[in-house]
Amino acid sequence: MEWNPGTNDGTWYYSNAVSGASERNLTSSNHTIAVYTSSFDGKFKMQGCLADTASTVNTDWFDIPLTTGTTEVTLTNSDSLAPYRFISQARWIRSAYDPDAGNAGTFTKVLMRN
Repeated sequence: MEWNPGTNDGTWYYSNAVSGASERNLTSSNHTIAVYTSSFDGKFKMQGCLADTASTVNTDWFDIPLTTGTTEVTLTNSDSLAPYRFISQARWIRSAYDPDAGNAGTFTKVLMRN
């Protein structure tokens, strides 16, 4: 996913939308992501959209539960590469992050395999 930190709603920052590969993933719907951070404090989540074209309206997107059992992951002074999985039939997928107040770290990128 290419990161676009200029797109935000005042709190969350969103990546560009990428294909959820729903037509190719009909049987398993499995997706794997790798989250790269550097001394980051805050939260991140994955979102899906079912529209034919990726929407620019945040209310058209829904949070996707990760296999960790939550839709939002809280990171504290995270300086790592962390893997996560989720199952979704969304046509479009994006990542989002919300830095804590005073966060001095970076949320670098999310790589996705679907």
